[in-house]
Amino acid sequence: MVRRSYAVATSILLFGSLSVDALIDGTYTVEAGDHYASPKSCRFFGLICTGPSWGSNSESKWFTKVTFPDAAADYEGGSCFDNDSVEYYDWNKLIGKARCNGGHQNDSDRFVWRRLQDIHSAPNCGDNTSDCRGIQIATYSYDGGRTPYPQENWELSRTFVTTLLPETPYILGMESFSDGQVVHYLYTENWELLETQTNQHSNLCPSDYDQGSVLGLYFGGTCTAPQDISVTYEAVEEPEITTSTLATSTSSTTSSETSTTSTTLPQTTTSITTSSQASSTTSSQASSTVATTSETSSTSTAASTSEASTTSSVSFLFVCSFIKVCI
Repeated sequence: MVRRSYAVATSILLFGSLSVDALIDGTYTVEAGDHYASPKSCRFFGLICTGPSWGSNSESKWFTKVTFPDAAADYEGGSCFDNDSVEYYDWNKLIGKARCNGGHQNDSDRFVWRRLQDIHSAPNCGDNTSDCRGIQIATYSYDGGRTPYPQENWELSRTFVTTLLPETPYILGMESFSDGQVVHYLYTENWELLETQTNQHSNLCPSDYDQGSVLGLYFGGTCTAPQDISVTYEAVEEPEITTSTLATSTSSTTSSETSTTSTTLPQTTTSITTSSQASSTTSSQASSTVATTSETSSTSTAASTSEASTTSSVSFLFVCSFIKVCI
């Protein structure tokens, strides 16, 4: 299978920098004893090798589906994990991008991850105290050279409460704003929103806050991977809700269609349900009008009386509304 990221990496090596709205597709592996994912990008006749080059991205909002292997929840041993050391809590890098058209160690935003564990003190099992197995994710930003650690700039790192399970696809998204905020989204693969976390930059760079190189899989921190760990990426697009789509949904007379739309796009459930209720109310009113008309055509005397009564009621309500007092 030819991956788009391979093509982007090759183009960068052959032709220099390449500005495209790139995203990561395919499966990438950090081999035991290494930090960088393969296939590597090498320079100076192979003397210096780093991770793949995934191109650049200038989109203010983008999404990627990721799936962790079992090894991401079970790794141990290696260069750090045999010892009760602080490096055990290092965050590994998952996906993100630089900002301000600069280097990622100066300005960037990323999702980071590490396994749950109760081997060393203190454990980070969260609510999974029964088996303490899963994957913890967080946000991690560089801001004008500032980092979350060790300066404790916690506006640059937020830990998600939701625990990810291995061999389960999740959708991760980022949305950047000119005021320095970056919202990180966590969805199920069916676009059910699980959680959001927001980082705040002080370096605003308003003209290119959403432009930078794409960042992918990297193990560490300090420690190298104790075993081979692969992560599968798939670029996805957020489902769109347009005015015409909403109009079609709310005018539909089939409740099951409305239900299907709500399930597919959970973020719009409230508005669609409200519109559906309004549509149902209108339909009921229309039915009531038809029934009244039918009764009127049956008995002319009753119709006249009803019409007079209706006119009187409308006039009374109008006067009440005008003077704001009804007795």
